[in-house]
Amino acid sequence: MISNAPIERRLYSLMADDRSAPRAGDGSSEQKMADALSLWRAGDRDASTREQFCAGLKETLERLVRDNDVDLRKRSCSIVFPR
Repeated sequence: MISNAPIERRLYSLMADDRSAPRAGDGSSEQKMADALSLWRAGDRDASTREQFCAGLKETLERLVRDNDVDLRKRSCSIVFPR
């Protein structure tokens, strides 16, 4: 698994305050993923939690591709798929 320290720090900072419930329709893809991880850690492991995380991840990846992110391009060139 490839680690990205700045993104991980951002996710953990968003998850730091678990007092508030996840908000429906929050525009931030990072917040969606953080809320889903927080729910997962709290024991809510139903399909909607996975869907929420995947939706946030998809939005993040789409934004990075659209912005032609240099780090994403570098890492995608180093991915090796098994045959």
